[in-house]
Amino acid sequence: ADSGYIYLASNHPGLTVDIIQKSSLPFTQTGTFNASGSDEGVSVFAANTSLGYTGFVTAGDKLYSFDLSSKTGPRPQYGSVSLAGDGKKVVILGNYAYVATSSTTSQLQIFNISNPRSMSLAGSLNTGNSLGGIDVYVGGSGTYAYLVTSYAVGKPDVFIVNIQNPQSPVLAGSTTTSGMNPKGVIAVSGNHVVVGGSGGQQYQVFIVNANGVPSYCGGMSPPNVTSVN
Repeated sequence: ADSGYIYLASNHPGLTVDIIQKSSLPFTQTGTFNASGSDEGVSVFAANTSLGYTGFVTAGDKLYSFDLSSKTGPRPQYGSVSLAGDGKKVVILGNYAYVATSSTTSQLQIFNISNPRSMSLAGSLNTGNSLGGIDVYVGGSGTYAYLVTSYAVGKPDVFIVNIQNPQSPVLAGSTTTSGMNPKGVIAVSGNHVVVGGSGGQQYQVFIVNANGVPSYCGGMSPPNVTSVN
């Protein structure tokens, strides 16, 4: 969301993104974006770029950019770029898009979006666990990306990635949720990372040391809850 609008990735046929005004009740749809492919929208992000306010959305194995200079009517597409797998989450920081993909060898891909009409791959990371990416969070400092993948016994599924050089991301540290299937990750104050998911302990907190290595520090299984998203 931003000043007055919410953007929703959509699985409705012929509609990849809903643009919803929230400045007054009832909330109403004011605009839409329909990507050139036929896949449903999964993750959407809006940010200022060299072309002005711009939307980004993952749909299938593509990342699309589109014009958000206006929030009404069908919004035109700027460009698209292929991903290593299905795009699970996109986060924009500066001139880069960070995308968690379902690929088992390129779970994190970083794209240069300085020109949204011509996006290009800048760097990628293989976590080494042969499991697909699920979610990624990037803090405002741009030092680390926080990535979670699917879970398998004996393999890490929480990763701290040094992204100070987006062209060459480096794995700083990793750990395991020990039975949780991750669905979402976020970094919060005090060098803590929160992971939610299903199975095992559904809410887990990790603390990240100065070198980017995470360690478990607490969690809970909420009563009568099967999944934390």
